[in-house]
Amino acid sequence: MTERDLEIFELVIKGKSNREIARMLHISAHTVKAHLRSYFRKHDISNRTRLAYLLGKNNII
Repeated sequence: MTERDLEIFELVIKGKSNREIARMLHISAHTVKAHLRSYFRKHDISNRTRLAYLLGKNNII
């Protein structure tokens, strides 16, 4: 997990949309989506809620 992944995941957990995250981190919404899609695929996660649950459960964020 990269530093950028962590930045994105923290904002996802706070309920921010891809567009909001992109604006806050000065990247494109497509880049945000790519980070999420890659992590979801690698860890067999299907949605943001599951991501937040797993990150919290494992004390990652």
